[in-house]
Amino acid sequence: MSTYNKGVNPFIKTQMYFLTTGTSAIECNYKQSYSADVVNIFTLTYSGNISISGSLSQASDERLKNIRNESLLDYKDLFMSIKPISFKWKDESKEQTIHFGVGANNMRNLLEDNHYANLSIVDDNNPDVLNVRYNELFMLSLAVTQEHEREINTLKSEIALLKEQIANLTRR
Repeated sequence: MSTYNKGVNPFIKTQMYFLTTGTSAIECNYKQSYSADVVNIFTLTYSGNISISGSLSQASDERLKNIRNESLLDYKDLFMSIKPISFKWKDESKEQTIHFGVGANNMRNLLEDNHYANLSIVDDNNPDVLNVRYNELFMLSLAVTQEHEREINTLKSEIALLKEQIANLTRR
């Protein structure tokens, strides 16, 4: 059984359709008045997966933020303590391929044990299921990767200098 709910945006002459299929997904589609094509915006499956046809973005304007002066590298030890896991969902209605992630319970314990409970990495708004905000982890990963790249470049320069010094010593 399929159900359509239609909404019309009068400013851009777009019709949005939410399609509920009996067993698989909720889809949000749109159709502009000048086109016969219906385009999928997103699909939310009953197993919890979301597919989008565009990019996912969120507000990041510095004017909306109170920027802290601390370096994300202050959290490097925490980042290096995170234990990545591979898993399959216990719920067989979910996709049974191998996934990669972290355990939200382990993450929360790691944050609390290291006095980082004020970080917004674990979402515990749902009392039944903990969630991880992977976008927060990505920023830590970016900072640590950049630091590692700087360290690698420093080590490459030192190695080149040492090779030059060895070459000079062997010429004598």
